[in-house]
Amino acid sequence: MNNVKILVACHKDCERPEIVADYPDMFVPILGGAVYGDRTLSWPNALRDDQGENISCLNPHLCEFTSLYWAWKNYDMIGNPDYIGLNHYHRFLDPKIYLENNDPKMVFTHGINAIPNVFDDFDSVHGRYELFSMIEDDICSVNKFVRDVFYLYFNEQVLLGCSMFVASKQVFFDAMLFIDHLLGIIIPHIDYEEDRLYTRYYAFLLERMIGFYFYLLHYLGYKVKALNLI
Repeated sequence: MNNVKILVACHKDCERPEIVADYPDMFVPILGGAVYGDRTLSWPNALRDDQGENISCLNPHLCEFTSLYWAWKNYDMIGNPDYIGLNHYHRFLDPKIYLENNDPKMVFTHGINAIPNVFDDFDSVHGRYELFSMIEDDICSVNKFVRDVFYLYFNEQVLLGCSMFVASKQVFFDAMLFIDHLLGIIIPHIDYEEDRLYTRYYAFLLERMIGFYFYLLHYLGYKVKALNLI
């Protein structure tokens, strides 16, 4: 895999992990919610999600998705890579695995145990079925194939989680079109006065939905491999 950039989602300054120093040209730190306050990242070549077209102001509710949205809308600012991914400042997929790949139809993500299944695990922690149900109805209205895969995924015991992935530019752009569509449903329902403990619900919901999208790709002929963290 050549010409790859991995966004490292950060919400505050922190010590640069050793793995980032090992691949300085590949990992690209990005400060989420940069529109708020005077926060900066001390890492070299750090980016911000409040430049160009952005939704940085929604970061308290959407977390890493404001950084993904920024990368999608300002792709040239990260060098227009052939492959792109997202890790977190404290969570990383193993570069030694995905850098060996040259197949644009291979998608790497992160697998997390979800007991008893993806839906019940989410519901037991986050609840609020009404908004989930609106998205469920929207996705399942596409066709029977998509509906069947949706229910297969949410009955799985492995969540493709943390919004972490490495994929081709085309896969990323297609995934962000899907996320952008869901944002059109979610944003009107954001409660901006909500307690901080619950305000990230919308990001957790999108985390499940981008996981579903990667799961769907498997049924569309892509190779999807869930990796552990290093």
